[in-house]
Amino acid sequence: MMGRLLHGILVFLVPLIVLVSSTVVTLSEHPRLEFEISSELGISSTGATVAGPSTPRLIATCLPGYGPFSVAFDPADGYIYATLSISPPQISILKSPCNLVKVITIPSGGILFGIAYDPVTKEMVAIDQGAHAAYVLQGTALAKAVRLGSPASGGCPEFDVWDSALGAMLITDQCRGGVDVLKLTETDGVTHASTKLDAFDAGNLPTGILVADGYIFSAGLLTDVFNDRTLAYLGSFGVTASAYYSPLAWDPLNQTVVLGTQNGYASEDAYFLDANSIANHIFSFHNLRAHNILEGGVGGITYSPANRNLYITSMGGDDVWILNPTGGISHVYLQPPIGMWNTAYNPANQDVYICGFDMYVVS
Repeated sequence: MMGRLLHGILVFLVPLIVLVSSTVVTLSEHPRLEFEISSELGISSTGATVAGPSTPRLIATCLPGYGPFSVAFDPADGYIYATLSISPPQISILKSPCNLVKVITIPSGGILFGIAYDPVTKEMVAIDQGAHAAYVLQGTALAKAVRLGSPASGGCPEFDVWDSALGAMLITDQCRGGVDVLKLTETDGVTHASTKLDAFDAGNLPTGILVADGYIFSAGLLTDVFNDRTLAYLGSFGVTASAYYSPLAWDPLNQTVVLGTQNGYASEDAYFLDANSIANHIFSFHNLRAHNILEGGVGGITYSPANRNLYITSMGGDDVWILNPTGGISHVYLQPPIGMWNTAYNPANQDVYICGFDMYVVS
């Protein structure tokens, strides 16, 4: 984790200049993946148009210079929550598209990573790696902190996601290895002490986590697949022993898991695993290879149901690449070019929020 943070600091300081070679992908079983990438950086592919009412574009910039790391949407009150990995750590609360409502400062002095919505308690849960804690937010108020272990345990919790089948939050822990299952119960409008169940996927050093199509996907050294109800291990898939996997998304249009690599700025690929292969426990995948375009690996992946596009951010560059259902690809430049991280779809305005040096809103 420290290595990834150091790489992030270097990206802030040293803009990357990369020449892009021509790359062609043809996978007939997945029309989304059929596209040609231009030989010049900044020019979209030819012969394809982006699905939706207009070409993707930057429509707003929020939180200038604060470096938001993770973002999530609360459908109960319409707020957008962003974790800020600054000192002291903060959580910014916005109203669409970029109206700042409140800033909550976390007194722990830790490092904020992921944030996710709990639809049962109607609360947001933010993860603090440095303090080994989860913070529960009710609307614009910080309701409580939940201990996730201690620094002595060697853990470093990172990202969380809601699992409706288990009725719990799943939290990845890269350093200790494994995924923690965290239950928050509510009685009479009050969130009570959490119950931490046994962790699973130990040893994979996971960061990314996805619940989709009846499965749990835990991305780390490999991407491990579990039954969503029984937590039974079903298998793993990966590319090489040197790759590292983190961002995950579900593409309902193609019934496909989309996986991004983060390998010390040496790997720039996204991978696709279809639902039939998952159901039959055949963990082979299709490779969307875009060398020198997704600089430094993939920072975040989001599917937009509004236009059925996939948004893939470059962790070491200034690009958001958009794959449309017809196989076309386009991109949006975001400045300054210091790396893009996690993403989230906001159904209130049907836009995608992207974390980088600022918070970017892309149509």
